Amino acid sequence: MSIQYISWMQARDLVLERLRQWVQSLPPAERGLKILWGQRLLSPLDILREVEILSDLGRQIINSELAKISQEVGITYVITG
Repeated sequence: MSIQYISWMQARDLVLERLRQWVQSLPPAERGLKILWGQRLLSPLDILREVEILSDLGRQIINSELAKISQEVGITYVITG
């Protein structure tokens, strides 16, 4: 597995692309339904918003999603800065 160093902005953009695809794949009525993420109830739209603004929760989501992406593509992403 190779290692790629990326900034928070690059990580956010990478994860946002994936999350937007997921949200678009959901029926509109389900985009606002709350799901359990960690110990919080968030809708898919809430998750997207947290990542967009790079909140503390958004950064946790980015780390979690990057781990999933890493497994799929065989690249370990390390966020710098």
